[in-house]
Amino acid sequence: MTAAVRASTRPADEVEAIHDAAESLAALWTRAYESAEGRVSPSQLRTLLTIARHEPITVTALAGELQAMVSSVTRLCDRLVAAGYVDRASSPTSRRQVLITLTQAGRRLLDEIRAHRLAELATALSRLRASERDALLTGLTALRDADRAPRSRRRS
Repeated sequence: MTAAVRASTRPADEVEAIHDAAESLAALWTRAYESAEGRVSPSQLRTLLTIARHEPITVTALAGELQAMVSSVTRLCDRLVAAGYVDRASSPTSRRQVLITLTQAGRRLLDEIRAHRLAELATALSRLRASERDALLTGLTALRDADRAPRSRRRS
C-alpha cells in the first residue's frame, strides 16, 4: 500500500476505531440508565437531563434543545409533571411564558443515574493503566472541545 493510499484510508480507519470505542462507552452509559428503567423512558430522561442543564427553561426553548416540536415537548412535560419530576411555573417577567424546572424527585433520579454512571465508569477505568487513562482523558477532552467549538472554528 502506498503512502498516498494509506493517508487517504487512515481517517476512515480512525473513525471506525473511535466508533467502536464509543460504542463501549455508550453501553456503559446505558447500563447506568437502566437504574431508571420503568420510571422514565429514554426520551423523558433526555428531557430531564436537558432541563437540568438549562433550568429554568421555557417549553419552546426546551423543544429547540431537543430538536422536537413544541406540542410533543408539551406532552412530554405533561407526563413528567404527572410523575413528579418537573414543575411548571409562570415566568415572573412574562405571564405568557411557562418555565420548567426539576423537582427534588427529578434531581434525585438524575443524581442516582449519575452515581450509577460514575460507578460503571470507575470500574472500567480501573482496568486501564495510568498512561491509558491520561491518553483517554486527553482525547475525550479534545473531542468535547472540538464538538463544542463554533462551526466556523472547526477544522476541516
